[in-house]
Amino acid sequence: MIYQEPKSYFSDNDREYDLNKIFNFTQNLIPIKMSTNKLKWILEHTLITLPNEEITCNSCQNEANPSLFHKKRVEQSDLNVPIIVLNEGTKFTIVDGLHRLEKTLLKKESNIFAIIIKQIDIDIAEVPTVLK
Repeated sequence: MIYQEPKSYFSDNDREYDLNKIFNFTQNLIPIKMSTNKLKWILEHTLITLPNEEITCNSCQNEANPSLFHKKRVEQSDLNVPIIVLNEGTKFTIVDGLHRLEKTLLKKESNIFAIIIKQIDIDIAEVPTVLK
């Protein structure tokens, strides 16, 4: 079972969700092979530009050396662990697994294992505004 630090959140459309609650919900779901073409757009919209370099990880920006930290996170990503993807009808959003997606794309693989969930599935994990 995967767990994150307490107060690890996934944000989407100005709402935040507790990742550990999402992990609990998805632990018994069966992953499918998903085309990386449906997810490439995400990396284009999560870029952080640093002087003379670019990284794609929002969680890396607070590190002393964000580029090195990000590179290590991508290299250490376990592609045997499926990513979690939110199906929002016309698009897919990564809930967990950005580094795994990036590693998959760097390896030029066209599919990644994913657990697909819908908005109704994660509503129970929403963090009330007062707890943020």
